[in-house]
Amino acid sequence: MTTNRTDGRRALVVGGSLGGLFAGLLLRQAGWHVDIYERAEGELSGRGAGIVVQPQLI
Repeated sequence: MTTNRTDGRRALVVGGSLGGLFAGLLLRQAGWHVDIYERAEGELSGRGAGIVVQPQLI
């Protein structure tokens, strides 16, 4: 269930790879306003070789 209320709760997630995006989505579903930052300018495909998103996560 997604809610749009923030009640002034804000979170800053540094790192936009799988863990950072997952944390941001969970916080947003809990009603937080979330900003996610990633400093890599290019694609992140070269990181985390062997790490895949399992169908259950999606």
